[in-house]
Amino acid sequence: MKKLISVLLITAAIFVLASCGKTNEPQDVWNNEPSTTGKNEVIFTPITDTETETETETETETETETETETETETEPPAPPVTEPPVTAPDTQPSVDPAPPVFDPGSYSSDPLISRMTFFGDSTTYGLKYYGIVADDRVWTPKSGTVSLHYATTDPIYDPATGGELVLSDMCAKYKPDILVITLGVNGISFMDENNFKHYYQIVIDTVKTASPSTHIALQTMYPLSASSDFPSKGIDNTKIGNGNRWIADIASSNGVALINSAPALVNSSGYRPEEWQNGDGLHMSAQGFAAVMDYIIKNPCY
Repeated sequence: MKKLISVLLITAAIFVLASCGKTNEPQDVWNNEPSTTGKNEVIFTPITDTETETETETETETETETETETETETEPPAPPVTEPPVTAPDTQPSVDPAPPVFDPGSYSSDPLISRMTFFGDSTTYGLKYYGIVADDRVWTPKSGTVSLHYATTDPIYDPATGGELVLSDMCAKYKPDILVITLGVNGISFMDENNFKHYYQIVIDTVKTASPSTHIALQTMYPLSASSDFPSKGIDNTKIGNGNRWIADIASSNGVALINSAPALVNSSGYRPEEWQNGDGLHMSAQGFAAVMDYIIKNPCY
């Protein structure tokens, strides 16, 4: 019996020693390693105020300015918003426009362009990005874009000081000779005619009050190219065409100039030429801005 107990004890001891001798295999943790993929940079902010809007930029979406280029627009409180009637866009030219020569220096030195300061959303910001005109003559927020209903309240980046001022203060401080205003694409997806004109009027009144000597010129919104996916976000050439007619009405009722560049920016199919957009079908390429500048020079507003 003692021998049996001894054998059992020896066997148990051997089993324990064998178990303790095993080592844990390392765990496969490669799937838990943090991603090193960088965030894609955008050339310049798209139209949608990517703060609270799906307009883009309009702005698109593709807009990365502390927001996403397609955010959800918050409808302004007044006046009430209703969908605009769908009407046919402006009559398009029967022939395709000729491609302009891109020469930034020639625009900056042009007698008319040199008198102009450009205020607007991300479709205006490209003038600074491509060096079409001097930085101090392109007024946008730091984000590069602004919505129509926030145009007088969102601060504008002042390149001369690095500070920020709202539109009234910028106008009072610099008193631009001609202020070209290009707004509306961040808003056209959800504003009706009354709402659109209401907020545009606030912009005009703000400029006139702050700087009575400034000549105001309203520029029509740029049409989309055929490749743009903005129609799926509520912005298409029919709505842009409607908005451009509203802008023409506002210019006429206020006695200010209209820069109706839109018809000069479409081909025989009714779309902006693909080489005149920067990849999203909404924002301008350098060649597109050359077409705009050529139109302004050939059709002087003042």
